[in-house]
Amino acid sequence: MIRQAVMVYDSHMPLNLVDPPTVKRAAGVVLRRGTDKEDVKQALLGRQDLVWGVDIHVLDEHSIDAVAVALHYYQAIL
Repeated sequence: MIRQAVMVYDSHMPLNLVDPPTVKRAAGVVLRRGTDKEDVKQALLGRQDLVWGVDIHVLDEHSIDAVAVALHYYQAIL
């Protein structure tokens, strides 16, 4: 559905997909069976290289995921 919505919006816009383990590693999570979104949040909280302009505790799970995905892309372009 998302791919189709992007195509309808702009057929030339790319849709990049990143698998969850890659995003978790980018956030700093040590991968093991049963890691979840709280592990991602805790890993992001523990990073000294991130400056938060908001209180991370008020962000919902989708916002935390977005930060982790952005961090993955940032690391990829470095």
